[in-house]
Amino acid sequence: MAQRQYRFFIIFLLAIVCLLFGRQVSAQQSNQANIDAEIAYLRSTQNSDGSWGGTETSLNTTFQTTATTARTFQLLEISDATLNNALTFLSAQSPDTVDDLSHQIEVLASSGGDVSSLVVFLKAAQQEDGGWGLDLQKTFVSDMTDTLSALRALRAAGAADTDTVSKAVGFLLGNQNTDGGFGFYGGDVSNVFMTALVLLTLKDFQGT
Repeated sequence: MAQRQYRFFIIFLLAIVCLLFGRQVSAQQSNQANIDAEIAYLRSTQNSDGSWGGTETSLNTTFQTTATTARTFQLLEISDATLNNALTFLSAQSPDTVDDLSHQIEVLASSGGDVSSLVVFLKAAQQEDGGWGLDLQKTFVSDMTDTLSALRALRAAGAADTDTVSKAVGFLLGNQNTDGGFGFYGGDVSNVFMTALVLLTLKDFQGT
């Protein structure tokens, strides 16, 4: 009797394992199908010049949309004509803002492109307080968003030298609010989004 109960127990366990494994495989297949559909959508919406965006419903600029989509392909390790066309488009652009230049450097460097000349422009736009502002001509005061973008770009390009980074980190920490958080610029009220971004960046440059 005990042996029969044991056999039933083993069969029951095997049935549960098979059921759970089947669900896991099914979930993985479903997830992959969703990813494939999303990639197919991105491919189908790419413009003839290799860019994305530029439509009436676009929420960001063509440059920002293209850079973000190209970076997504890179992170998914999809290297094909779609990405190559996007890289060609981005390479031909001449950004006039720190954020756009930073995105350009990050994407091109992540694909092994030579961004040394672009890095020179980005470093030249660093202001005396260690941060970066909206434009490359230093017309606007330094802010958190552009400083974080510049640091990510320099890290991706392997050009985050100690002097540049320490000044930028000094700018960030110098604008931390008394509640521990960060705003979009010095003196701005703290918000969760910017505080999280600063924390992630500081972790990447820990020890600087």
